[in-house]
Amino acid sequence: MLSDARLNLPPGSGLPADDEGLFARVYSWEEAVCIGPPGMFIAIADIRHRLRRDIQYLLLAGDYMRVHSVNGALVSGIGAAEEAAQL
Repeated sequence: MLSDARLNLPPGSGLPADDEGLFARVYSWEEAVCIGPPGMFIAIADIRHRLRRDIQYLLLAGDYMRVHSVNGALVSGIGAAEEAAQL
């Protein structure tokens, strides 16, 4: 997949020429809890429904599309990848 991405790099791209150390960045933060407002899950479901209906081939992923957490971001990314694989 990275070899395909390298075929059409935008000017100034930071994508390295090889795969060594590509994913070596570490982030850390203090413990916290993210709390969404009431109605958040209904609003997200509505957004996902409208995107599928109105904008073909646009898939969004991130913690804002699920539960606000690293796990939510991971599940969202996996779901978007699975949808993309079926397009």
